[in-house]
Amino acid sequence: MDSRLNQLATLTIPSKKLHIILIYAPTSTSTDDVYDQIIDNAESAMKQAPKGYMSFIIGDLNGRVKREPGMESIVGQYTFADMNDRGRRIVELCSRSRLRVWNTWHVSRKNRLWTWRGPGGVVKHQIDYLIGPQSAPVVKTTVINRLEYDTDHRLVRMTLHLDGKKKWKRKRPKMRKFDRTEYRSNANALAMMIVPIPPDPIQVYNATVSLLHKTATGCWKETEFVSKFSNATKALLLERCNLKSDPMRTTDYVNVCKEARKSLQEDLRLRKENELMTAIEKGRSISKVVRSQDMYKKRLLLKDSNGLLSQKETEEQVKNFYEELFSPKFSIAQPNLYSTENLPPFTLSEISNAINSLKFGHAAGIDRILPDILTTLTYADDVVVVARNRSDLATMIGKLIVECGKVGLQVHPAKTMLLTENRKQKQPLSVRGQQFLYQEGGKYLGRYLSFPIDNVKEIKRRIQSGWNAWGKLSELLRHHLVSMEAKRRAFDACITPCVLYGCEAWTLRETDRELLAVTQRKMERRMLKLRWQDRWTNERVRQATGVKDWVMEAERRKLAWANKIRKMDDTKWARKMTTWIPYNNANKRGQGRPKERWRNDLKRKIGSDWWSIDDEEWLSRLS
Repeated sequence: MDSRLNQLATLTIPSKKLHIILIYAPTSTSTDDVYDQIIDNAESAMKQAPKGYMSFIIGDLNGRVKREPGMESIVGQYTFADMNDRGRRIVELCSRSRLRVWNTWHVSRKNRLWTWRGPGGVVKHQIDYLIGPQSAPVVKTTVINRLEYDTDHRLVRMTLHLDGKKKWKRKRPKMRKFDRTEYRSNANALAMMIVPIPPDPIQVYNATVSLLHKTATGCWKETEFVSKFSNATKALLLERCNLKSDPMRTTDYVNVCKEARKSLQEDLRLRKENELMTAIEKGRSISKVVRSQDMYKKRLLLKDSNGLLSQKETEEQVKNFYEELFSPKFSIAQPNLYSTENLPPFTLSEISNAINSLKFGHAAGIDRILPDILTTLTYADDVVVVARNRSDLATMIGKLIVECGKVGLQVHPAKTMLLTENRKQKQPLSVRGQQFLYQEGGKYLGRYLSFPIDNVKEIKRRIQSGWNAWGKLSELLRHHLVSMEAKRRAFDACITPCVLYGCEAWTLRETDRELLAVTQRKMERRMLKLRWQDRWTNERVRQATGVKDWVMEAERRKLAWANKIRKMDDTKWARKMTTWIPYNNANKRGQGRPKERWRNDLKRKIGSDWWSIDDEEWLSRLS
């Protein structure tokens, strides 16, 4: 165990067992490798905790965390400063082990968030954390200002709710299965019988219902419950029940309890792995299998300003909401789709009037731009409104609110995001008594949007999504009994799509490529259970795992998307926006080093005329 990592206490309270790990991480003067080693040791210490104990990591971690997209279940909204690289490593640890930084989740003022003060009291940061399982019964976290000894840190305190009530086990419902083979045999037997047809339609209906009941009689059969536990586990559980009532064999009872617990965990692990392996081999949805393996379902409850509501209050609010939503507030006139009126033919005056009402100047100019304006993007209930200025935007949002109200919908200001290219002070936009706020960026259809485009933040968000997917499959990907072929298929099918979602629109710099490669190598080394002391090269690790290279896969998808744009019609917006170059700006170059552009990869591999060549030329240049 590292000298900076110590087991502080192991507490046993009725119905709750706590294992507390104290950590003092190195300062910023040390290297990142030393910090990574401390984080790995902390993760190993949690796994070595006694069975059945709830582990907590507390202490000075010397890193700053902040909530970002994809971290909603890990970091709360009460943080002091922006995230740094070491804070990102803390979040990755929490994502892998399903932990939560609890002292960022409870309401606190800004001056009650910092935990360390630099010399002179000018620099303040939040670097001391209380990290524990996401299911931990944490009630409140606070900081203590005044202590009897001199220190530059503030004490962080956590309150837990430990309830020792017994939970009664519910009765298992009986399982029934419909035997289709017997149903067909009954139907064939009844079909051979000659039954007179009654003259009354009601009697015919009653006779048909009676015939169906007779056919289905005896087809529902109770199926035998297949236990998730092996016979050895059942034998240990039975032995434990027999020893529990014998006070003279306490030692034997404790040993049998340990063996039964180990056997239970092994049976559940094997069952989960078999279900995942079956889903991987048959190409089924792994996320559905993971959801079906949950041992419990969390009840959905609403929360107001006073706190969490009860189940009855939640049901009442949901009921009132839907009753008001679907109540008839207005009448909709049914259009007359059928008309018996004979329409006369078009006259020359009508045709002439229609021609004269056409607008001129709709042809493309010298810059190949049509005068058409893209004003909206709609996908299900996600609507994007594009406007030239602030007044046009207010008008368009007002029209959207009116049209939504006609069908019983509302535009929620808190869920509406306003983006602008104007870097001046962004005042809130008031429309029909509602305030809409401007934001630096946000998520739309799984993609982070901002002005200017920030690919770095989007790539980091996708990497965090990949770590979240890794946490759900970590038991399968790290187990030594699972073949590397199954691990490879699970990795490529579940984790790679999470990381590379939307990579067709990325503009990858060298630092971005390195960030993707480093993250993938971390996951691969965890799959192989390698340490830094093993001295495996990156090539050897990739040869052992055989997973798809993220950087190469991102480039392949980008080429595939570019090929699709190349084949598009000139009227498509995707082709217009991709191939358009500002007029009289094609050969101009500003001062300094040019920024990396999306089309630069295509220029290097295919040429600057990639969008105008035919299929044969495209394939020849790729080869």
